[in-house]
Amino acid sequence: MGYNKQYIKKALDEVIEKGNKAQQIYEKQKLEIFDKVPRLKEIETQFMQLGSLLGITALSGNTERLNALQAKFNALVKEQAELKKQVDFKEYIPNCEKCSDTGYVGSTLCKCVLKRAKELSFAALSELMPINDSRFDNFNLDYYSDENKKAMKKVFEFAKDYAKNLNSKSESVLFFGDTGLGKTHLSLAIAGAALEKGLGVVYSPAQNLIQKLEKEHFSYNSDTPVLDDVLDCDLLILDDLGTEFLTAYSHSLIYNIINSRILTAKPTIISTNLTMEELAEKYNNRVASRIIGCYVIKKFLGTDVRQQKRIKKLNRGKDND
Repeated sequence: MGYNKQYIKKALDEVIEKGNKAQQIYEKQKLEIFDKVPRLKEIETQFMQLGSLLGITALSGNTERLNALQAKFNALVKEQAELKKQVDFKEYIPNCEKCSDTGYVGSTLCKCVLKRAKELSFAALSELMPINDSRFDNFNLDYYSDENKKAMKKVFEFAKDYAKNLNSKSESVLFFGDTGLGKTHLSLAIAGAALEKGLGVVYSPAQNLIQKLEKEHFSYNSDTPVLDDVLDCDLLILDDLGTEFLTAYSHSLIYNIINSRILTAKPTIISTNLTMEELAEKYNNRVASRIIGCYVIKKFLGTDVRQQKRIKKLNRGKDND
C-alpha cells in the first residue's frame, strides 16, 4: 500500500522521537542506580577495558592470558547480574525491537513506521468522524413510534451483533431510509467498535470523499494516494451516498470503490437516503446490482430523530423561561 510521504516522514519522526525519549529516561534511571551502587558503574567501565584487551589478546595467540581475561569477564558478568537483581535493574528495551527505534531495518522502512503512517492516514481521512457522540449506549429507541420501534430494535440489535463480530472480512452493509433516522449514528457506533479491535477505519461523507479523490486525481500528485487508503482500510464507512455531485469520473470512482472492496472481501458500510429504485436510477445497474447482490440491507423507519431532539430541546427552553 502506498502512503503519503508526509505521513511517512511524520511517522518516522515519531518513532525516533519516542525512542529517544525512552532512551533518555533509561539513562537517567541508570545514573540514579549507579549513584546508589557505584560498583555497577565500575563494572561497566571494566567491561569496556576488557573488551579491548580480549580482542588484542585473541590476536596475539596468548591462550593462557586469554583464558584469564575471559574468566575475569565471566566473573564480572555474574557479579553484575547479582547486583542488578538486588536493585531490580531493568535493561533497556526499545519500543520496536526490530528496528531499535531507528525506523529502519537495514535500508528498509520498519513495519512500525508503516503502521503509524497508516494510522495517521486513516485519522486524516476520518477527521469528520464524531465517534464519541455516536455510541450504542446513547442510541434511543424511544424516538421511534410503536409501529416502527420493533423494526428499528431489530436494526439496532443487528448493528450491535455486527460490531461484536466485526473483522476485516465481515459482510458489507447498506443502511437506507429517510434523513435523521440514526443511520450515521449506528455506522459510527460500529466504527468505534472497529477501532477498539485495532482495525483501520476510514469514515467520510460521500461528497467529501469524492472531492478529495477528484482533487488527488486531477492534481496528478502520486504522493497523496487517498484512494489506496480507501480501498485498503479494514472498514470503509461511506456516509450519505447520493448527496455528492455526480460526474463521469465520480461515478466511475464510486463503482471502483464498491466493486474493488467486494472483490477483496473488505467490509464497507454505506448509508443513504435513497430508496433502492432511486439508487439504481442514480448510479445505473452496475453499482446498484453490486450493492443489492452483495450487501446486507437494513431499512430505517420513523420520523426524523434530529428534528424530534431539536423540538424537545426548544420546548425545554420555553419551560425554563
